Amino acid sequence: MKLQAQHIGFDNAVAILNQSILAIESGDSVMDMQDVRKTDSAAVAVVLEWIRRAQARGAELKVINAPDSFQNLVKLYSLSDLIK
Repeated sequence: MKLQAQHIGFDNAVAILNQSILAIESGDSVMDMQDVRKTDSAAVAVVLEWIRRAQARGAELKVINAPDSFQNLVKLYSLSDLIK
């Protein structure tokens, strides 16, 4: 699924999560963050929930084209092994 948001943060994290849940539960296992330019720690929480939901149905979720701000947070929180 390609995310349409330009940022993922505290102000829109719940909306983005709600919009993407159906895609994940329908079998989508790749989240494309190509259009996302800015993130904060709420984006990490959203992705962790995507991963949890994908794992609940026996799949592995992959995040592609993540912006540097997101990748830096993943490294900061030592989640590189979990968020791929």
